This record gives sequence, structure tokens and C-alpha cells, in this order.
Amino acid sequence: PAAPVAAAPPTPAAPNPNALAAQQARWHSVLEAALLKHKHYPLVARRMRQEGVVTIEAHFSAHGELLQCVVANGSGFKALDEAALQLVRQAAELVRATHQPGRVAQLRIPIVYELKET
Repeated sequence: PAAPVAAAPPTPAAPNPNALAAQQARWHSVLEAALLKHKHYPLVARRMRQEGVVTIEAHFSAHGELLQCVVANGSGFKALDEAALQLVRQAAELVRATHQPGRVAQLRIPIVYELKET
């Protein structure tokens, strides 16, 4: 009798680049929405009429974990820079529960703090 032939294990399918790009685009838009929703103007900065743009450099794992979050370009005001860092950390954590980029992502995120007359 012939010896049984062991079947080779199936090779994992390569990730579909279009699906990965769509996943990353979805994650990015959900992250942007979270940033907009949770942004607040620090009271001390508002009282002192401080305005500026803080650019945050953020590195994410494929699973959406925030690996690094630093001020790349500061506003010149500590309260605004700290608020921007906190905002990115909070948004990343909220989004990670439901969406992941699918691959390592590095973003430069400008956060604008502008007082508007109402």
C-alpha cells in the first residue's frame, strides 16, 4: 500500500494592497474626526489670547498603537503644545478600539488654535 501523502499547509494569502489602502484611509478619516471632536482650547491660553499651530509627529503601529508622539513644530506657547499632544494621544486611544491602519503609519498632524470673535 502507498504511504499517505501529507498535504502542504496552505500559504497565507498576501494582503490585498487595495484593501490595505482602504483600511488605512478609513482609519485616517476616523482619526481626523476624533481629533476635531475632542479638540479643546486651553482656558489659560484663551485668557492670554494665545494662538498658534502645533505640528505633532506621531508614529503608529499597524494595530493603531501610538508608538511616538512629539511636537515637531511648536506654537510658541506651552499650553497649546501640551494640549495638542494630549489631543493626539486621546484620539489615538479612542480610534484604536475600532480601527487600525493595517500597517505602520507616520503622520505630521497640524493642530490649529485660533481665537474666533463671536
